[in-house]
Parts: sequence; structure tokens; C-alpha cells
Amino acid sequence: MAAALLRTGFHYGDFVRWLGGEYTGAQRDWDSTFDIVDSVRMATIPPDYPEIDFDRAVRIATEGVPLASHFENSFASVQTRERHDNASLTPDVLGEVRKKFTKEEKVSYHILFPRFI
Repeated sequence: MAAALLRTGFHYGDFVRWLGGEYTGAQRDWDSTFDIVDSVRMATIPPDYPEIDFDRAVRIATEGVPLASHFENSFASVQTRERHDNASLTPDVLGEVRKKFTKEEKVSYHILFPRFI
């Protein structure tokens, strides 16, 4: 995994595409999924709903995300985020955060990267 991450320049989208298989949903029946997408393309969207970019959704499903990226941060902005007091959560909110994390963990993959790299 470490060699693959290094090879892809730590671009996780490329890394996950390289992994393929269950990481990308390659085992799914995409033809029937895209038939469903095509069947709802002309559906009337309620006026208070955002427009749906069906083509982008299909690209995300088949190519993964990010579709494109360029990340740039100043040292000061990173330093500000690092100094944020994440421990300021109140006990009642902490329970909700843990519940959300637990839910997300059930549908997540962990990609381990050796610390010494």
C-alpha cells in the first residue's frame, strides 16, 4: 500500500482506482444502475430541490472521486486548523458525533499507511 501511495503521489483518487475491485465497486452491475439513472433523468424535480448532474454522478460512480483536484494551503491556514480546539465538544454533542462516526465506519475501508514512510 505504501509503495502504491508513493507511486500515485498520494493522490487517493488514483490510488483507489489502482486498487480496483471492491474499492471501486467494479463488482456491481453498472448496466442496471445506469438504466435506473436514465429512467429518472426526465423526472420533474421539485422547485426547491437542487438540479441533479446525472453525468457527474455516473462519472463519480465509475471513476471515483476526486474527479479533479488541486490543493493549495498556506502554512498559516494549516497552523490555524491544527490549533483548533477539537476538545470543546459538549457531552451531549459528543454522543451524536460518535453515533455518526460509528455509522460511517460500517461502510468505510481503512487504508493503512506505515508510519515510518
